[in-house]
Amino acid sequence: MKAARIHAYGAIDDIRIEDVPEPVPGLDDVLIRVEAAALNPMDNKLLAGYLKDFFPLAFPYTLGTDLAGTVVATGPLVATVRPGDRVIARTDPASGGAFAELAAVPARLVVPVSADRPLASLAGLPTAAASAWQALFDRSRPARPIGAHPCRRRRRRQLRGSARKACRRACDGNSLRGQSRPRPLAGR
Repeated sequence: MKAARIHAYGAIDDIRIEDVPEPVPGLDDVLIRVEAAALNPMDNKLLAGYLKDFFPLAFPYTLGTDLAGTVVATGPLVATVRPGDRVIARTDPASGGAFAELAAVPARLVVPVSADRPLASLAGLPTAAASAWQALFDRSRPARPIGAHPCRRRRRRQLRGSARKACRRACDGNSLRGQSRPRPLAGR
């Protein structure tokens, strides 16, 4: 099978298309015939060596982390997908393998997709979805609750009349302390 590989950290010109043996799925792996693969900024950083402290690569390394394709075989412990299923997957960045005809991916990183979705459009979804998930739930804490009125309480005393009342209705439930929830603005 063909695969896009590198033999050392470098640049795009260092990528070689080579014949490599087909991967063999492990006990909890899924073997996928790759129909589409996505290039992400992380792939470029892995290639250049910017992430070698976080994801050390073993050379030769097959590039690519996001892919979409059809399941060819599964390990004996895999119960989530079967051969013939259409899937998207994200390989472990240190392992790579998406820029090849076949890729062996741990079952926990494989998600089945419906037949009415084009695989070419879904290939870039895994890293984008993981980035969104991390931004929303794992790594960040908003400076102010979503939906909070930007005037904040300290400027309320400068407002007059109905503007002050509107600010109070919008901001009172949006304190940075406690477990408050944003309230919709009046009239919506």
